[in-house]
Amino acid sequence: MKIVYLDHHVVADQVAWPSIKALVDTGHIRVAISTWNIREIVQARHERVERAAFLESLRPLYIHDMLVLQRLEIVSFLNESLFGGRRLPFPMFTETFTEFLQMNYQIKVRREYQLTDYVRAEGDVTGDIVELRKADHVEAMSAMLKDPAGVQRVDEQTNHAKMATLIPRRNSKGGFWEPSQIADILVHCHNHRSTLLRDCPAILAEDALSGPRLASPTRKPRTSDTADLFHSVSALAYTDILVSNDAWALNRILSAKQTMQRHGVGGCEVIRSIPTLEQALPVAV
Repeated sequence: MKIVYLDHHVVADQVAWPSIKALVDTGHIRVAISTWNIREIVQARHERVERAAFLESLRPLYIHDMLVLQRLEIVSFLNESLFGGRRLPFPMFTETFTEFLQMNYQIKVRREYQLTDYVRAEGDVTGDIVELRKADHVEAMSAMLKDPAGVQRVDEQTNHAKMATLIPRRNSKGGFWEPSQIADILVHCHNHRSTLLRDCPAILAEDALSGPRLASPTRKPRTSDTADLFHSVSALAYTDILVSNDAWALNRILSAKQTMQRHGVGGCEVIRSIPTLEQALPVAV
């Protein structure tokens, strides 16, 4: 079974819904959706409940946010490479919307709470968190563009700043890390960066996708860049197939995939339409 991530433009096209549902019913694919799918649906003026209900009918997997995945990757990487343990398995998806809200946003709701309940609600309970993440990322990209050398390389200072946001606050015994221990961990991550990128696909995917966005100092970063980046990272790192008809985003994803492959990480297959997806699967619908 293939895990398939559908770009919002694909989800919004109701003409394709019967074909998508038929593909899911064959058992050959399982659809994965992210915060960014949900955010786009909530922001839509029309048909948002219908879109949410359609996704629910597919029994989707909910893929964790980029930052959540990256933190899980770092914990697993450090446990093996620094602390002499083994790689720690972690879930990339949840089966239920309630688990998704709890793990990604620390929001507790009743067990039977569904995506359609969320979309029907007048308030967007994760909206402020999402917008804050967008603003933080745009600020970081803008800061890098002010440093021409930073556009061409990821130096130790930049690496440390990123890694510091991903290292868990507490160690495996429940205590807080000492500042000197954090410093040692950051040095270890920098000194073993090639292994880290190979073992942490979401970190590698962000690195690969961010490069082209920073390649033009005259291009001002936008919040839409962040939404594209966040959903592309999760899909590229942890799904089998990404379906999107956004030509600009697809070109960046294909370029990032080549970068990932140079590090020994395959990245997902990229498909431009639902009919092409039908042809790619082993049994035609």
